[in-house]
Amino acid sequence: MTAPATSQVPVPKKLPNLMTATFLGPNEEFVWEARPSGWLYFPLPILVLFLVLVYNLFVWNSLGAATGSKFAGFLPTPPSSLQSLVGATSIYSWQVIVGLVLLLIAIIFLAERWFRRATTVFALTNTRFIRQKGILSKDFDEIQLRQVRGIEVKQSVGQRILRYGTIQLSAEEGSGNSLGNEVWKGFPTPEKFQRQIESYQEILGGVTKPTNVAPRKK
Repeated sequence: MTAPATSQVPVPKKLPNLMTATFLGPNEEFVWEARPSGWLYFPLPILVLFLVLVYNLFVWNSLGAATGSKFAGFLPTPPSSLQSLVGATSIYSWQVIVGLVLLLIAIIFLAERWFRRATTVFALTNTRFIRQKGILSKDFDEIQLRQVRGIEVKQSVGQRILRYGTIQLSAEEGSGNSLGNEVWKGFPTPEKFQRQIESYQEILGGVTKPTNVAPRKK
């Protein structure tokens, strides 16, 4: 007896989570995607927000001490010459206003950095490198892998530990929405990205091998 024929279910292709999948061509395979590293965008605004919060804490405690609160203030009281003109409470009230304005600016700064990172996606397929920008209205730029003539990766010691760096792609100039020779800071896992570019270039027929300033691990 012959075994009954079993229908083969096609294995679904890997689909992107961040990039718009409909941008892929009919025979194009998705390989990799990522946003810029958060280490490029968030440390400075988080530090600014922390310092502003500390300032506000001191001001509010000092205001409480100036108004007779049982909580001791941490900041020195204003000079007696100023207190005699406007009163200690008024001075601390102005400091509270300044602190709240600084807090609003710090939050806006952090939100702007988050938005810039959230609206940028790098993606790699088996034929091209794509940069997607925007949330509702999305813009796409691309480099065909056959056009890439070199990749330069720069990483400090700290960036190597945190797994990000700066990448510069050297490519033939295209037209329309094609990317040319550009530099991207905060690029995630740049060495892995470089190896993937090399592999797919060899499959496509090969061009000048990308270069890296750091020696490759054997």
